[in-house]
Amino acid sequence: MSAIKKQQSEFITPLNYYREKIDDFEKKLKVVESLDNKINLLNTEMDSLKRDNFKLKNEVMDLHQKLKLNDLEMVRIPESRNENIIDIVENVASKLNFASVESCLNNCYRVHSVSKDSNRSRPIVASFKTTLHKSDFMKVYKRIKDLRTTALSGFESLHQQDSKVLVRKDEQQSSKIRHVASEADLPKLLK
Repeated sequence: MSAIKKQQSEFITPLNYYREKIDDFEKKLKVVESLDNKINLLNTEMDSLKRDNFKLKNEVMDLHQKLKLNDLEMVRIPESRNENIIDIVENVASKLNFASVESCLNNCYRVHSVSKDSNRSRPIVASFKTTLHKSDFMKVYKRIKDLRTTALSGFESLHQQDSKVLVRKDEQQSSKIRHVASEADLPKLLK
């Protein structure tokens, strides 16, 4: 009997040791499960924030585009020291026989910077009060100037409407009008 008790005692000691290890493992497992739940919640929140961020970026781009709807960029107008941009825009308007352009404008300015490698003058931006004012100005311009482009070989006509650049293969109405969103679209158009 004493031998059985001794064996039992020898068996209980490691059993207690392993029970403590199992208890410790179960506690750590609960911590890991809790952390896993937190990670899942954070991933869900991060996905939601990514979607919100994407939506906000699109909204900012849309708002930026809407702000630009009334803007007209004028290029190749020589730059001079102490120039009066409004006088320059009025001079362009008078050559187009566009009356009282000053009452149609919110602001006029030169673009802040152009590539340092460029010898070109900085463009002038005329910000009209309404899209209608800008559209009227462009209609007068289009009556006087034929907007053709040689930069897009194969495309004969370049048009601007609501701050969008549109190109047409030829002047025929059957020719498809294509939208140019950025310079990245040019190689696709030339295919």
